[in-house]
Amino acid sequence: MSASRGQGGAAGRVLGLAAVALAAVGAGGYLAWDWYGLWSAMRSTEPATIQAACYQIAERGAAGFLDELIALLNRSGHDDVREAAGYALARIGHPRGTGPLAAAIQRQDDDIIRAKLICYWSQLAGEAAEPTLRQWLAGQEVWRAAGAAVALSRRGHAHAADVLLDQADCDEPLRRQFCAGELTKLAGPMSEMVGAGLDLSTDGRHGFSADQIAALRAWWAGPRTPQLLRDHLAWHSENNPRWRLIKRMLHARERAEGWVGLKG
Repeated sequence: MSASRGQGGAAGRVLGLAAVALAAVGAGGYLAWDWYGLWSAMRSTEPATIQAACYQIAERGAAGFLDELIALLNRSGHDDVREAAGYALARIGHPRGTGPLAAAIQRQDDDIIRAKLICYWSQLAGEAAEPTLRQWLAGQEVWRAAGAAVALSRRGHAHAADVLLDQADCDEPLRRQFCAGELTKLAGPMSEMVGAGLDLSTDGRHGFSADQIAALRAWWAGPRTPQLLRDHLAWHSENNPRWRLIKRMLHARERAEGWVGLKG
């Protein structure tokens, strides 16, 4: 009886190990297939497919695709693909992406793609980017200046938002939207932090109204703005479980306000 029970226990352990091995093989096979799918997508002739693959690589921080992303940034004739490749390089965070991004900025027309590439390059280059960003901020190329303003604002330089405010009040709809979107991401949480929330709602097509621009200018000119911006950026980048919980609660409150008709 004891022998048969021992044999049954041994058989159970063997079956358990086999199940674990099969699960591991299955997971490994899935990951290999998923990786192969990304490689295939990066070699597609469809820009949308390549763009989607770049965003997946960015989400995973897959440094194994570094060479492919740099090649895309250098050779692709499609704006959205170059932007996605630049975004992925910034998310991966490898310094090898800094030079190719700088070169891509110089080749790019003065448009929204250039502004986004400037933000990605600044993220990789760190403090070394600041002298160049300040030159671009004061330059005549409007999208280059917009990109520099966003990058400097994200680095805690409150004065750069003056350029964003000017450009959020320009006649070009796309530039108005771009700058309004960045100002909303900055000033919205900052004003909430001190219990003086600003009305920054837009229809997504025209940017801010004249009254909103005036209110933003007056609010941003306050003496506490530089320190408040630094505090906001520090909290935003804080990898703290309690802060992540607070952000989820704030997001849930915002959604709830919309559901019950208290917001826009």
